[in-house]
Amino acid sequence: TVVTQCCAQPVANILRGYAEMQEWVSADGAGAEAAMGGGMPLQCITLVGEHLFSLVPQLERSSESSQLEWLPTILEAVVEAAVQKVLQIKQLSPSGALQLVVDLEYLRKVTDALGSSGAGAQPEGAVVDVSVAGSRLPELLEAVEFLAAQQRRKKECAAKAEAFVEEPRQGAPLSRWAERPLRAAMGL
Repeated sequence: TVVTQCCAQPVANILRGYAEMQEWVSADGAGAEAAMGGGMPLQCITLVGEHLFSLVPQLERSSESSQLEWLPTILEAVVEAAVQKVLQIKQLSPSGALQLVVDLEYLRKVTDALGSSGAGAQPEGAVVDVSVAGSRLPELLEAVEFLAAQQRRKKECAAKAEAFVEEPRQGAPLSRWAERPLRAAMGL
């Protein structure tokens, strides 16, 4: 819809160069802060969050009470734009993978917060699906985390001159749409 396009287009502009950022191929020392949980999302990702938070008051001010019902659709479009940019990353170092996890966790928290607030603002009896982009963002985050751990293990094995054998994954298999491009980017 026009509303969704108008609200999601700025995100596409913000993320224009995301897949080519130098953080994805940075030396491993740069990711130490992210590995210890102190990493900050990249500025473009925080700008996406700020944009999303700025939309809520605009939607609330509308004379049409149904405007907040657009929020789940807008969130889905924004998540999809971010997912597509992540899948375009061509090379991902171990520290780059850690940065990506920080970025995706931030987006997940923002969309979860907005999805929750959007659901609470609905007229009584209205049902709004606040699952952001189905499960694509959580699936992508899960795939990045698992493959980043394998990438680190592979590097450790190489440093010890040991053969690398990927650990079996516990739980459901990774989504192929996320797994294939991430494996290629991580050299797995």
